[in-house]
Amino acid sequence: MGPNMQRHSVAGIESLIAPEFFDQLVHDAKSDGVSKILAGAIIAMENRVLIVKRAPTEDFMRDVFEIPSGHVENGEDLLSGLSREVLEETSLAVRRISAYAGTFDYRTNSGKLARQFNFVVDDYSGQISLNPSEHSEYRLITPNEADLRGLRMSAETKRIIRDYGVALEAKK
Repeated sequence: MGPNMQRHSVAGIESLIAPEFFDQLVHDAKSDGVSKILAGAIIAMENRVLIVKRAPTEDFMRDVFEIPSGHVENGEDLLSGLSREVLEETSLAVRRISAYAGTFDYRTNSGKLARQFNFVVDDYSGQISLNPSEHSEYRLITPNEADLRGLRMSAETKRIIRDYGVALEAKK
């Protein structure tokens, strides 16, 4: 699921992915004309994944379930952005990234090309407490088709979660 399974510390977060890999992802995105970089977290809670429902007041994709994710600010590296967004959205502090979980592209409301890089967070601290201006609900789901069916969620997010489930099964 991810490159280079040695332990590294990136932005104060333990990572099983080499720091150069994160830099290469951003470099490749910029070369592809991507103007908005996002980072998403598959937060692994035993055999379940945390999903959050966008608030009904959101302009973009309101009332849609997603994994915790958000925009990486200018001058911020991927893992710092991921950690900040997870903390802002869920009150969980990321402690370790164990794998790269893939990417997807989409167009923003303003037409910009955006790319979301997704990572498995398998160690964190804190209790889930949502920021109500961003999310209205959370669920812990198993990463299989049955749990994903019927959820208002983008096909890309479902694919990322499903692929994570397949990788989990392969480890058994």
